[in-house]
Amino acid sequence: MPNAVDTGAMNEAKQGAAAANQNGTLQGREYTFSNDQDRREGLDAAFDYRGDLTLRLSNGETIEGYLFNRHPEGKPPTVQLFVKGETAARVLPYVDIAGISFTGKDPADGKSYLAWKAKKHAERATEAQQIEADLREKGYL
Repeated sequence: MPNAVDTGAMNEAKQGAAAANQNGTLQGREYTFSNDQDRREGLDAAFDYRGDLTLRLSNGETIEGYLFNRHPEGKPPTVQLFVKGETAARVLPYVDIAGISFTGKDPADGKSYLAWKAKKHAERATEAQQIEADLREKGYL
């Protein structure tokens, strides 16, 4: 699936990862922020995402890592992330972040309660069909 660039409001991210694309994840999506509201919503979505991200900074630098904390009410608002190849966590002010790419695989993708419930339902249906076939073979049905 090609990457999508959203240069406006982060409606999909705001509605949650399930609305982001057909796979139910933000993986592969890219966002460029046009205002502070977009930035806040995008960083909230990035915080909820469990995979690696690539942040595009306003100075042109790109940073790949895992965003593990955010302080939206701080003065200034900041995020903390583990940057690939660095041993210490890095703190970045919101205002320095121009965009986000959801580049890493979300390890929890497909592991929601609803996915588990659908899987168990399918397993039980298969088991019921097998039992029915066995009973028919033995002449009980």
